Amino acid sequence: MKRISNIICRWMVCMLPLLASCGPSTTSSEPGQSSADTTSPGFASPQDAAQQGKHDLLEILRMHPPDFFGISDTALLEKSAPAAPVNHYVLDFNRLLQADSVSNLMEFPKEEANAIVPLVADGQIVTVIELSHQNDQWKVAALAGKAITDDLQVVYQVVPRFSQDPQAAQIALIEVPNLQAKLFVLRVNQAELVFTNYKGFSLREPVAVSTVMSVLHRDALQFQREYGDQLKKQRLTE
Repeated sequence: MKRISNIICRWMVCMLPLLASCGPSTTSSEPGQSSADTTSPGFASPQDAAQQGKHDLLEILRMHPPDFFGISDTALLEKSAPAAPVNHYVLDFNRLLQADSVSNLMEFPKEEANAIVPLVADGQIVTVIELSHQNDQWKVAALAGKAITDDLQVVYQVVPRFSQDPQAAQIALIEVPNLQAKLFVLRVNQAELVFTNYKGFSLREPVAVSTVMSVLHRDALQFQREYGDQLKKQRLTE
């Protein structure tokens, strides 16, 4: 119970207006998502860790309104099961500034972030559990996250149009710091299809890697021109 209380306290801190963005490159800053306590037990598989996250989430929902995490159907959560983890990365912003053309996102420099495991029931993503992976142990890092859940649901719905075996489809989430862009990358026959709602793109229609990266490169340069000096001064005073 103490660990559950810690999870709730962390969620409330992230919801304070002045701390609404706990970190620009992690999904744990998302409203309606809780950071898990550091005492979370470790598991040998992501599925087992996600089941622990589901248990923790159900415990929290028993003490709070049903839509506390944007989850209105706790019965659906009860029957949900972990799907394959979505690999999660943070793009190297400095390399993006230098990139004139990019044709392969998975080979582009980036850092690995916490994996995201969808909890699925009746063909629907009920919510997601964020997991850390260290020393061969999987741990619950964060619970829920409505925006990521909604975006993943859209992507999962369109995957069958592009993959003959949707269950085996490889989907990765790549976040772009400073630009608040999220790219869902689907690998099909060695090719990469990007789904994003960034700058007018649609999660329902794929866009070529070169096209979306050209836009991101342009916007990264603009961001650097406007805020680069300010961020540099901020780092020097920290």
